[in-house]
Amino acid sequence: MIFNLNRKQYEINRRKGLKLFDIGWKEEDFQKMIYENLEVLLPEDELLLIMQSRRWQEEPDLMAIDKNGELYIFELKSWESLDVNLLQVMRYGQIYGQYQYDDLNELFLKFFPNENSLINALNSRFNSNLKGCITFCRFKQLYFSQYRLG
Repeated sequence: MIFNLNRKQYEINRRKGLKLFDIGWKEEDFQKMIYENLEVLLPEDELLLIMQSRRWQEEPDLMAIDKNGELYIFELKSWESLDVNLLQVMRYGQIYGQYQYDDLNELFLKFFPNENSLINALNSRFNSNLKGCITFCRFKQLYFSQYRLG
């Protein structure tokens, strides 16, 4: 939510935002913008993007992994939040939280076929020297976002 603050009168007023539909965008447009500019929102040295959702697949909008092998799941919505939306992102946590390195590597290579492996991409991104099947997904981060343009 975005608020207008009146410091002199100590008032807070909710600012009305625009929906994506109001500017001719779909959720996919916003998702693509986030996907292609994630390094602006999160520093490049913190997360490696491993996938973006595909049409008609039960997948989160974006997934990324950090240098410790922690999986971050992002679910974006272009409307007011509903209980079912929170259940959706929790379901993704259940599904993808069970993934081991080989599962994540396979998923990563579908989206980045020019890469050799997820471990090599992680080593390159984070200047590390990980070898073999490292332990992934010890802890999951779930990000649920509804958005309005203000």
